[in-house]
Amino acid sequence: MLLVYVLKKLGYGSAYMVFDRENHAVVGLKCDPIYEYKNTGYCFIESTTPVMMTYTSLEYGYSEALTSSPDVYVMSDGRAFHGVEEEYTDSIRFDELQTYAEKNDWVLSVADFNEWLGIVRKYGIKMVGAS
Repeated sequence: MLLVYVLKKLGYGSAYMVFDRENHAVVGLKCDPIYEYKNTGYCFIESTTPVMMTYTSLEYGYSEALTSSPDVYVMSDGRAFHGVEEEYTDSIRFDELQTYAEKNDWVLSVADFNEWLGIVRKYGIKMVGAS
């Protein structure tokens, strides 16, 4: 909730998005329609772990992913954030690399591994089982 109110104070449209079935909530940031999560009008921000904005493929301890549609509680009808493209592109590429690695016994080419590692370091992503 703190992030929702910080975004509101900064003048951005913000929302609290609740996934009842998964018992989880995320922050919504008003953004361009191309980047919004499931036609909510808001970009998906997972605030419980370091990850890029719009990345929705996290595995949660109780669920492989958030599959239900969220209830959206608008907290502020401020302006849209327009700086999402880089994180959106990184999130798609990260998901592609993760999916490819999983299907190939967690093996990537050197180039793909370096690209994956660059994204991990850029966003401070914590990998399960990594130290």
